[in-house]
Amino acid sequence: MADKIPFPVQSEDRPPPVPSTQSKVEMQQLVLPRDADVAGHQLLSGQLLKWIDIAGCLSAERYCDMPCVTVSMDGVYFDHVPYVGNVVVIKAQVTRAFETSMEVLVRVFCEERGSQVCRSVCKAFLTFIARPKGLTKTKIKLPYTIPAQEDRTEYFLAKERRANRLKGRTEIKNRVNCGAGNVATILEGKANLAHSVADSKAKAIFTDMTQVSSIELVLPQHGNHHQSVTFGGQIMEWMFTACSIAAGRCLPGVAYIQAIDTVRFLRESNVGDRVHIHAQVNRSFNDRVEVGCRVEARKIGEKSPRHINTSFLILACHDKESEAMQVLPNPINKDDVRRYEEALVRYHLRLERLTYLKTNVSTGLTTAPKWSKAVAEHLIMSNYERVTFWRLHSDWQKLSEKDGVILSKYQSGNEVCLRVEMEVPTPAPAAFEKICNVPDRPQWDKLCKAGKVEETFTDADRVVHLQYVPLPRPDHEGKDRDFVLLMSTRTPHTAEDAYSVCFRSIDHPAIPPVDGIERGLMVSSGYVIESLPGNEERCKLTYVHQLGGAALAYMAGDLMGISTLVLHLAVSLGKFLIQ
Repeated sequence: MADKIPFPVQSEDRPPPVPSTQSKVEMQQLVLPRDADVAGHQLLSGQLLKWIDIAGCLSAERYCDMPCVTVSMDGVYFDHVPYVGNVVVIKAQVTRAFETSMEVLVRVFCEERGSQVCRSVCKAFLTFIARPKGLTKTKIKLPYTIPAQEDRTEYFLAKERRANRLKGRTEIKNRVNCGAGNVATILEGKANLAHSVADSKAKAIFTDMTQVSSIELVLPQHGNHHQSVTFGGQIMEWMFTACSIAAGRCLPGVAYIQAIDTVRFLRESNVGDRVHIHAQVNRSFNDRVEVGCRVEARKIGEKSPRHINTSFLILACHDKESEAMQVLPNPINKDDVRRYEEALVRYHLRLERLTYLKTNVSTGLTTAPKWSKAVAEHLIMSNYERVTFWRLHSDWQKLSEKDGVILSKYQSGNEVCLRVEMEVPTPAPAAFEKICNVPDRPQWDKLCKAGKVEETFTDADRVVHLQYVPLPRPDHEGKDRDFVLLMSTRTPHTAEDAYSVCFRSIDHPAIPPVDGIERGLMVSSGYVIESLPGNEERCKLTYVHQLGGAALAYMAGDLMGISTLVLHLAVSLGKFLIQ
């Protein structure tokens, strides 16, 4: 694959492009007793959030050379809690700038003084916008990003993460309506029981019994370093304090933050505002709880407050053997029931993501992940992520090159992937359209008997069912095969992006295996179609195929056998595109 990507030239309405390395920021903080929680041992999570926001803001401002404000923080999972005396190392860098916003990746590590031990604390993605002083309503266009070689994977994945953020709460509501069931009806039957349990010594309370309302006056020291806007990290610290108090009403001992699902800044607050923080436990899960927080601001003379922030935090017990009180919504309060249902959806999303991260799906994968609308977004993201990772990988070993077709292999332990590259005299949009046509696949995939779209999740994400003839190999039993795949298609966002068609196996409840047909497993594969600079009538076609399950065992005995299958598939597609 070419080492360079055709990044856009400077446009008249945007500043000159900026290298991603220019935005690198590193902070080191010594955890002092004043930074500790009420127990006096561990770093207060609110203080850590302030440091993360400061590092992210400095990185964003170094990138665009303008004052910046926080828009959101999401997907934060805490692996370790720093203690008093530890050194907290925070590294931040802009992954990609869009037209008026930029994503900043912040990594946090913890060093134990006097030793070489360095542990990962968390990783966070923050979104910032440029906000010069006096231009509160003006959207400032940002320079394009030129990623370094090691930053290219995060650069391309930033577009997918941004699309997921823009879906907002609508996606959560849709999932609740699709799969949660009528929780309100179930809870109504337990209302009297819950009341009696809450009044007794049993561990059960209503969510409204955990409500916390607090008010803060924004003083000059609470403003950011450029203007009278309230520092986002300060608001997050106030939020954590309120959430910690709410969680403490159903968690034993001192609660610590385990994850941040979402923090969204909808509007700004200013010095002199009265900031109202409302927190409430939405649901309990064994030793942890989800706390929802809503922040409002009001100036003197304003009739109604401004909704400036919404967040969902996960707090847990220090004692792993302790459990939280059971928290039930009041069936009469529809908002409590809605938050209770949404908390369950977010919990399943977090659980699925953590399971995926802790499982090395690239080695030894023998089963496909179960498909459901509640986890669809994560499966789609990981589908695109794997193909993007392989596309941008650099340690490829060339196996063969003939007639402009290059076959390469990457192998590290049990992780094996094959790649085929070629140029095709077909415009990239036309090639992309033909590859996306599932019913026409048998025309170029000679082993495929039929292809069908079984479910359309979004316009770009579909569940497809492919039926194949038996594998042409001596050790095969001669059974027909089929694949149930998640197909994710992506079109270019800017000139440096490429068309992508990504596939991965899923376990779909509506498409069970059939007797006499072998259910195949595709760990990850995909096509990347790139327009050639200066020649719109030609494109570069790259096919990557990660091996797993039975394919790994087969490859161990016949490397060139399966390599030939992958090569013939890509070459056959190239000939079809030419025709």
